Amino acid sequence: RTAKLVALRVGLTFLLEGFVFLLFRMRNKRSWLIFVITNLATQLYLNIQLSEQGIFAYSASLLLFVLEILIIIAESLVFYFLVPEFKEKYKRQIFSLLYVLSANILSWALGGFLISNFPI
Repeated sequence: RTAKLVALRVGLTFLLEGFVFLLFRMRNKRSWLIFVITNLATQLYLNIQLSEQGIFAYSASLLLFVLEILIIIAESLVFYFLVPEFKEKYKRQIFSLLYVLSANILSWALGGFLISNFPI
């Protein structure tokens, strides 16, 4: 059951953040490879932290908030330095940070909904 719930959360996050990645017109195979590897790593980290903490309902939101901030920082660094397609398309690498913020705020909202409505 737990594996199915984790797979559901990770799958939905990948779909949502992948959709945002497409909206930012990222088409390069290298960019998508970095997207997949980065999101696998951050989702693995997030789910390990959530499962190891023995979350109580009142602390889940706070932990998720802290973890999402760490993930936003990590993904911002990765996409800023490793995905030059943002600069190629938009003439500014700063758009990689806009992508990370957009994608993670949407998936954060989804994660908050899932945590409050499904068991962790």
